[in-house]
Amino acid sequence: MSLIKPALVHADPGRPVTAQAWNAIVDAVGTLYDAVNALGGNTLLVTVNAGGQPRADARVVAVPAGGGRAIPAIAPFPGQTQHQLAGLTDGTWQLQVTAAGCTDASVDVTVPASTTTTVSLTVAQKVMPDLFGRTALQALNTLAGQGLTLDLIFDAAGEAVPKSNLPTRFQTAVVLAQSPAPGAFVPPGAAQVRLVVSAELETPNVTVPNLAGLTLAEATAALSKLGLKVGTTTVAKDK
Repeated sequence: MSLIKPALVHADPGRPVTAQAWNAIVDAVGTLYDAVNALGGNTLLVTVNAGGQPRADARVVAVPAGGGRAIPAIAPFPGQTQHQLAGLTDGTWQLQVTAAGCTDASVDVTVPASTTTTVSLTVAQKVMPDLFGRTALQALNTLAGQGLTLDLIFDAAGEAVPKSNLPTRFQTAVVLAQSPAPGAFVPPGAAQVRLVVSAELETPNVTVPNLAGLTLAEATAALSKLGLKVGTTTVAKDK
């Protein structure tokens, strides 16, 4: 509201103030009061929770119920959880609250308010945990515990690893990479998580059995069971 300065008349000593001049002064004072009140002098503290945890990163905006200029809240200072709104006039305001990974919320409040207003948001997405360095078995248990669905898992050599029945040799493999990145939001139930785990760099040693006295076919079969292949063979003739 802009102030209109009335025509002010200086009174001379002993000269009475006219009714017109006095009324101009009264009107000017009344206009000044209205302008100051329109600026708003109330403050409001707001705490935003999501999943039982305070969300200092939430955005809080107050909008007058009858329409008008929206006022954004000041974000909490480090170590604090309360968003602060300043410059509110008396009356009803609507708080519009948003936060990443959560459903938007709106709450009506009456100003002035003597207590902190608490707004609870519904978590719409899960936060991706940091799985780097954990074993594959630990990573799968963590994902299951947070309601996140694993899409694919590969070893460092690019081979697909069964995720429903993790082989014993991969249970202690270490997670080398993950997608999405830690801290990213993932819709519950969506199969978006992918992992890359370490692979065995060396083939385990196998003890070659005693093949003396076996036919070539028998020796070949015995070696195949151990994952070994028969190379060049030499047939020695009896002397």
